[in-house]
Amino acid sequence: RGATIPLDNPRLARLEGQLVVHRVEVTPGPLAEEFILLADQIEAVLNRRRPLAAPQRPQRTLLTIADHSVDFRLDDGRVHHGDMAFQIGQVTVHSRGSVGLDQTLDLQFEIPLPDQWTTGGPLRENLRGQSVKIPVQGTLARPQIDDRAVASMGEQLLRGALQGTINNEVKSLLDRLLPPPKR
Repeated sequence: RGATIPLDNPRLARLEGQLVVHRVEVTPGPLAEEFILLADQIEAVLNRRRPLAAPQRPQRTLLTIADHSVDFRLDDGRVHHGDMAFQIGQVTVHSRGSVGLDQTLDLQFEIPLPDQWTTGGPLRENLRGQSVKIPVQGTLARPQIDDRAVASMGEQLLRGALQGTINNEVKSLLDRLLPPPKR
C-alpha cells in the first residue's frame, strides 16, 4: 500500500500492506510450541486431566495457515498485524499485535474452544462459543505467555460455564412460572 524507507536509517522505515497466504505449513518453533502446550492445557482442563509434560506429548509437526490475508504495518521498528488465524491440530488460534525488529513480542492470542471440547454435559455445553485470551511478551526465541492469564484460564472457563448454566436455569424457571404471551 505504501512505504517510506530512509536510506540513511532503514530502522525508521514505515510501510503498510497485506500479506496473502495461500498455504503454509511449518514445524513449530519456540512460539508455536508455547501454543501447542497452551492448547493441551486448555483441553486438559476441559477433560479434567493433568496436561502431559512436554516430553510425553505426541509430536505435532505442523502449524498451518491456509487462504488467509493479514493486514500489517511497519512503524517505529515494530511490525503490527491484524487478525491472523492459524491451525494447530484441531485448534484455531487468532493472533494480533506486534513483533519488533529486535524480535520482541507484544501479542494477544485468542483461542476459540473447539465444539468437540464443549460437548458432554451442561457445564461443557455452556462453554460453546467461548474463547481463551492469552497475552504474550518476550522474544521470538523466548516467548513468555502471561502466567496470570494461564493461571486464571480454568477459573475463566468455569465462570463462563456456570454463568451459562445459571442463565439457562433461570430462563427455564421463568418459562414454567410465566404464562406464554397471547397472540
